[in-house]
Amino acid sequence: MRDSAADGLLQAASEGDHDALQRLIVHCHEPLRRMLDRGMPPALRRCLDPDDVLQQAYVVAFQAASNARFDGRGRFYRWLAAIVRRKLLDAQRAVYRHKRDERRNLALPPGSTSYPEFVQTVAAQQSTPSQHLARTERTAVVATSLARLTADQRAVIRLRVMERRSVADVARLLGRSEEAIHALTHRSLKKLRRLMGSVSQYLITR
Repeated sequence: MRDSAADGLLQAASEGDHDALQRLIVHCHEPLRRMLDRGMPPALRRCLDPDDVLQQAYVVAFQAASNARFDGRGRFYRWLAAIVRRKLLDAQRAVYRHKRDERRNLALPPGSTSYPEFVQTVAAQQSTPSQHLARTERTAVVATSLARLTADQRAVIRLRVMERRSVADVARLLGRSEEAIHALTHRSLKKLRRLMGSVSQYLITR
């Protein structure tokens, strides 16, 4: 990314532009992924994909960006990396809390779609340019787009699409009617595809 383009995105992100923030995060995804590859313990990697940790960190980044000031690309990356390290620590603590309870863990239920499989599927189903991006960029597009959804929208996608739970089960877990779950799933996937299409188009035409 050219310095002039980065400066414009940093300024816009500081002013609350989530499109600009998403584009900045996408550019940081690969080095952040390498950082996690070096620092993620094998025990945690067996039950949680590094890109899942990044996606959770991006949720925090979108929530916290309005209180941050980004004086240059280096400072932005350090701010984002600090959030990622905190989420990694949270994940490690969760594993430690549950490691003695065989009924609870961070892994997806049997028959579920893993994070990499979900990325591949949702990108392949798109009529947007995301399917033409490199694998790392596709993952970044999906992770950052998921992070911009509401908590309920992320939850219904995880439960219905990734964990492949029944509508009745998801309705019970989220405390909604089955009709509401059908509608929420439709709206959530529609918004996810729209966000993916927007950032994918930017990456191709930048």
